[in-house]
Amino acid sequence: MEHEVWLAIPTAYPDMAAKTLPKWKERGYRVALLQDKVRFACPHADVVVHGDRYEGWATAVNVLCKEVVPASASLIVTGGDDMEPDPGHTAQELAEQFYSRFPDGFGVMQPHGDDYNWARHYCGSPFLGRRWVDAMYGGRGPLWGGYFHNWGDYELYWVARCLGALWTRPDLTHFHDHYRRGGADERAQHESRSMIEARDIDDCRLYISRMWRGFPGHGPLGVDRRFDPEPILADPVRLWEKRMAWWLEQERAREAWNTSMERALARCAEHGKRRIALVGAGEFTRSAAAALREPPVEIACIVDDRRAGSRLWGYPVVTQSEAAALGPDAALVAAPPQEIEAWRPTGPLFDGGRVEVMRVYGPYAAEKNERMARALQRLAGVGCRRVALYGAGAHTRDLGPAVGESPVPIAGIIDDDPARAGGSLFGVEIVPAERALRMGLDAVVLSSDAHEEALWRRSEAFRRAGVEVVRLYAPGAVQRAA
Repeated sequence: MEHEVWLAIPTAYPDMAAKTLPKWKERGYRVALLQDKVRFACPHADVVVHGDRYEGWATAVNVLCKEVVPASASLIVTGGDDMEPDPGHTAQELAEQFYSRFPDGFGVMQPHGDDYNWARHYCGSPFLGRRWVDAMYGGRGPLWGGYFHNWGDYELYWVARCLGALWTRPDLTHFHDHYRRGGADERAQHESRSMIEARDIDDCRLYISRMWRGFPGHGPLGVDRRFDPEPILADPVRLWEKRMAWWLEQERAREAWNTSMERALARCAEHGKRRIALVGAGEFTRSAAAALREPPVEIACIVDDRRAGSRLWGYPVVTQSEAAALGPDAALVAAPPQEIEAWRPTGPLFDGGRVEVMRVYGPYAAEKNERMARALQRLAGVGCRRVALYGAGAHTRDLGPAVGESPVPIAGIIDDDPARAGGSLFGVEIVPAERALRMGLDAVVLSSDAHEEALWRRSEAFRRAGVEVVRLYAPGAVQRAA
């Protein structure tokens, strides 16, 4: 039997479609595209439809499968425009294998040869049999349309599995050319990515709610299948829990990175810098979209030799040589905090002191000492006689000059790590917080840029005791107990 096999996907990225769609056509697939805001000619598509408003991936797939792909199609594969077909089989061969497993067409087949991003635990690029498309969710479509971008493929995995209609194929591979793997940077467009991330937590909560209720409304029209929840209850991976924890961690990280970027750009403006070369197009810069949307200085370019020739958040990504030719006032380095101390400004942008080097994620030692010296000078001026620093980490280890020239005695360095208690820095003893509370302190200075907020919370007992607690990096720089 000759099968008609279609690829049906939404897309808004002409370059990615031009890269992947020819590969699908070469393997014998017909192609249906749904374009929303971005409309472009696509010679590799058999059918192109347009929508004025993007309702999300799951809804787009349902529309394509139910309203666009002809009823003569016996098998439909979907996913994203950054997915590539299995290189070892034609569409016809895979259709024959599918229907040998699901003769009535009620089934889902998912290639799992590429396990990028936990892919073996969801159906991110599934083959959908005609009966599945026509029957699922009371005939409304193959997916639950309430998800915006993520988690609809998780529900598909579990619904198909619990209905005994899932065939996972680790012997087949749909390579996911995701931008985080080094694909085209233009895929990380600000509007699309922000929209997806803003909805992700809602999608996750919807998934959890539906999962515990057995995915209500999934019932196939005219198909007698019993939904067995046992595979879900016995699932040892509990991927949704891991994803939720990961999402919350990433959200906290994004907030911190955006705050650091905002402060760094403000420092550039305060120091009279007007034209900045931002060094590094990695994950930190990619996650600082909010800070880069309307910066207080001009960002001439983003410097990253490995990614040169692309764009990120609308800014050109260039080599060091190209950046030097643009004549920036300063180079703002966006390296991770754990790497910044080992980073050295070398190369054509920095040779001969061509530009002033500043950094995003934490100040250099000179700035740390300047901030601490100002705080200690102010405390001495208001009559403080016993002061402690809170934190014995990397930030404090850079404060030798400020501590050595302090106008007020440093009575101790407070640290919550028991392993550090009893040690010393610059001849000053490291003490736990409970002991510091009994030392008759006039003030405590929080000595951390990365963890100042956490230290502020930990210092509540000092504030309750009437001890002034000084912040070096928060807006306003100094906060006192009420």
